[in-house]
This record gives sequence, structure tokens and C-alpha cells, in this order.
Amino acid sequence: MSTASAVGSVLVSRSGCGESASLHFLKVASSAHMRTPSRRLPRLRAGFATASLTRIRWVFLFSLLWLLIAGPADAQLVNLALNRPITALTDTVAGVPEDVVDGDPATTWWSYQGTVSTLSFVVDLGRIEPFIAVVQHPLQSSEFSVDISSDGTSWRQIHQQVLSFSANVEVTFLRLERPRARFFRYTASNAETAYVGIVEFQVYDTDRIFVDGFEGIPPRQTSHQARLW
Repeated sequence: MSTASAVGSVLVSRSGCGESASLHFLKVASSAHMRTPSRRLPRLRAGFATASLTRIRWVFLFSLLWLLIAGPADAQLVNLALNRPITALTDTVAGVPEDVVDGDPATTWWSYQGTVSTLSFVVDLGRIEPFIAVVQHPLQSSEFSVDISSDGTSWRQIHQQVLSFSANVEVTFLRLERPRARFFRYTASNAETAYVGIVEFQVYDTDRIFVDGFEGIPPRQTSHQARLW
């Protein structure tokens, strides 16, 4: 085996990710060896290739470190409830239940008006998911509650909150300790003989929504009322 071929083989075995570059070097070095008996050219090329592979390794390591540190913070927010199946548990007065999970703050679902008005629905994420935050934008609600379930049969209440009925434009951010659930049941009501509405219901597995500037829903409509439980 020629000196050039031997050097090329070593490079291929040392780095699988640089295989194509090493094979290219093997061909060039072999041709050069055929043209001249000098042994300096293969050695110089081998040194250059080794230095290049070293730089590639450092770039890869720094890139990996950057992804580990900055990647989660720069990742796109994913609303787990977006366009997921929704089942209305109360009557519809205006809009459609799907308005609740369409990601559009311009659409609203309004439900039954009576002596005590109630709005309720269930969202199915499709599978059991861990989550950190629940965001909802209720309208004309005096109180609301959120229950979760893994099978759609056994429910556990994770939050209940009393709202100011006059504050019709309001977004609540609920922070949790990353429980897991597939089904979310939301119920809101008022005793004002008025329709009960909701603009959006969102679920996230990130706490980035609690930082200033979150724009999942227009900031002008944002009112932070996070509670821990």
C-alpha cells in the first residue's frame, strides 16, 4: 500500500462524519504520489486534513453546546390544544366550539344564557402529554374551573378561580408543576343573566409564556393572574 493510501485509510477510520472529505483526500494524495517521489506532499496534506477535522470537531461541540443551552429558549412555542377535537357540554348561542381552539383571538364561542349561565367543554389532546401552563381567555365569566383526565372518565380539578365579571377582556395564565393529561375540561359560569363566552383555550409544555412580551394572545388583552396550586 502506498503512503498516500495508508494516510487516507487512517482518516476514514478515525472520522465517520468526514468520510467523503477523507476519500477525496485519498484520491488526490494517491495521484500526487504517482507524479512525484517526494514524501512531503502527502505529509503536508495529512497535516492539513487533520487540522481541518480538529476544527470541525470543535465547531460541532460548540454547536451542540449552543443547542443544549439556547435551543429550548429559542424553540417555537407549541400550543398542544391547537385545533384539537373539542366537545361542547353546553348549548351554543353564537360561534362554534371549535373557535376555542383555533388560535384566532378574533373568534369567540358563546354559550347558554339563563338564571345561572354556564359554558363547558372538553378538549382532547390525542394522547397523554406533560404540560406546564394553561391559558384561557374567558368573557363575561364570574368563575371558572379546569379539570384534567387521562381517560376522559376520571377527572381531577387542577384550578378554580373567581373573576371580576366587569373585566370582560381578560387572559389568565395558570402555572403547574408539569402534570400529565390527555383531556381538559373547562367550565365557566355567571349569575348575571348574561351569555358566557371564551375566546381561546391553550395548553403549553413551557413556562416561556410567563415572561414579558408573550404574544400568544394580543398583549393589550393580557392580564396576568397566575396562581400556584
